[in-house]
Amino acid sequence: MDSAVYIVSSPLHLFVALGLMCGPLRHHRHAVALINQRPQQRDFLAEALEADAERRASVDRFPVVSHFALPARQVLGDISAFTARQAPTLLAAGNDAKKEFYAAVRGCPEARRVFLEDGLYSYLPVRDSKPPWWQRYRDWRRGLKYGVPVERAACLGGSRAIQESYVLMPERVHAALARKPVHRLEREWFADPWLRGVCIAAGEAAGFDAQRCRSIGLLLLPPQLELLQQSAPLRRRFEAVARAHGERGELVAIKRHPRARDIDSGLGLDLPPEQLIEIPPRLPSEALVPLLSPGTLVVGALTTALLTLALLAEHVTVRSAMSMEPGRGAAARFNNGALRLYEAVGIRPLEDDAAP
Repeated sequence: MDSAVYIVSSPLHLFVALGLMCGPLRHHRHAVALINQRPQQRDFLAEALEADAERRASVDRFPVVSHFALPARQVLGDISAFTARQAPTLLAAGNDAKKEFYAAVRGCPEARRVFLEDGLYSYLPVRDSKPPWWQRYRDWRRGLKYGVPVERAACLGGSRAIQESYVLMPERVHAALARKPVHRLEREWFADPWLRGVCIAAGEAAGFDAQRCRSIGLLLLPPQLELLQQSAPLRRRFEAVARAHGERGELVAIKRHPRARDIDSGLGLDLPPEQLIEIPPRLPSEALVPLLSPGTLVVGALTTALLTLALLAEHVTVRSAMSMEPGRGAAARFNNGALRLYEAVGIRPLEDDAAP
């Protein structure tokens, strides 16, 4: 039987892997390797996958790679040994700049190597300002230190190790991915009942009744508190749309940024308790894809979740609370590039809905 190993460094990568398990790789044997794991760090999708009665995939965790050579080599050696034992025919990863990815390749060099959708960075490459010779020198030094050949390409998915990819928008990937075979992630893979059950179980692990998603009329995905504090117009857009839905008696849900450290969302949502629910920040937004009801409005800022919800969820409406920024700096270019991506898949700016 063919087998697949998934090198997972974010909940998005794991969610994409679950879709592949229900789609083109459904007849494979599956093993998930969670890398960069910190003590007490919880991945609710991974926990749900581990508890799954079907045992469709095994889950192994590997700690953060130390900056010190000897302990780092131990972890990387364990990853190489892991993939050697699994002997996969396919090795998938969402970040080909990670040392762990190259350790996995060392353990199974004959496996087909696939890049998994990594959100906005699959389409908007962030290039280094250093010359290519400097990066080659750094890769050589890293290889000496960690005992495994590494390559940090100018953009994710652009390394020589990656042979093909699975992404949301094949027609819009950056040039380094476009030179290789690119496959589309299909919506029906993520509507699979098994995957939906894993997402419901992930909600339960996070202390959230995921069945309530069926009643949500408005889902807010605000950015981190600092950005809201810096942009009064952005904050007002979120508050206005929440107020409008609340006045209609709809259920409003808010999911703070996964890295939010403060219980304050930064928004003044004056809604009755029965009309406002909070989704745990550490529950990935992607887990909501098979759970939201048709007609739900999703409003967010600069986040990949808007793309995954717009392209993979059934009949939801997605809007961006961001607006085009003037200026020529890197941040403005990235922000405006993201908004152009959003518009390409039908995610309009929120203020368009209020226009006469």
